[in-house]
Amino acid sequence: MLDLHALTTEPDIVEATGKPADAEVAMFEDKTKVLLMIPQGVLDRARGFAGKAMSKLKRPVSLQMVLRALIDEGLKRDGDGAVLVNVEGQVQAVRRIRSQAGRVRSGRKDQRMHSPASATE
Repeated sequence: MLDLHALTTEPDIVEATGKPADAEVAMFEDKTKVLLMIPQGVLDRARGFAGKAMSKLKRPVSLQMVLRALIDEGLKRDGDGAVLVNVEGQVQAVRRIRSQAGRVRSGRKDQRMHSPASATE
């Protein structure tokens, strides 16, 4: 699980007037915090991408910057079939997990209802 709150964030630079120092910083004024759960392999690939970007740009590149860029670029590709296929795979995985969890809960409830201990209570 990746907690974006724990990542290093870029500070907002604001002049004494209360306005951003430049247009790029203004992009982060309306930020919202989210908790993002992603597989370890995806996180490792994003970290690798951040390392490559840092080497190429000769500037610090945070994991948060990379994740923001990937989300933004992915959303620009709303007609891309690969993005939709990825979302569909995630939907199916969540459905399977919830279905299995429901069966486990249902089995436990049945065991309690039919166990001798519940009859004496």
